[in-house]
Amino acid sequence: ESVRKKEILYEPRKELSEEKKQELDGKLKILSAGMWIQATYFVESIEFPGKGKHCTIEGTVEFFDSQIHLRIGDTEIPISDITDLSGNVFEILEEPC
Repeated sequence: ESVRKKEILYEPRKELSEEKKQELDGKLKILSAGMWIQATYFVESIEFPGKGKHCTIEGTVEFFDSQIHLRIGDTEIPISDITDLSGNVFEILEEPC
């Protein structure tokens, strides 16, 4: 079991650029329950603080509170751990003016 844990490749949390933070903030402002999205987020390792893995989940937002977390299915994601959001609902933000 302990050998298997060591096989997992951990990485440091990705630092988001100011541009990426602004983009993510804009997406969070229009996010609401019922939307189908893809979320990428960081899961910190218990054994190796400061390191972990980035996971991606796709599905319908079941619950969203911009100060706490969002829930997709049974997965609760703290807002501070989200590194990217994508989906058709955000296309309006990505269209050039």
